Amino acid sequence: MERKATALPMFMTVSRAIFVLVLTIVTCGISGAIATRCLQAADSADIF
Repeated sequence: MERKATALPMFMTVSRAIFVLVLTIVTCGISGAIATRCLQAADSADIF
């Protein structure tokens, strides 16, 4: 049905879904590491 509405081919195989999940987890981990490092480097007086 979605294919008829947009005329775009959409294929979601199990391997592609796992690949997207892994990329999402890696991206969130990198983002969290950057945020943690920025918080550790921040002066507590600047935060409050």
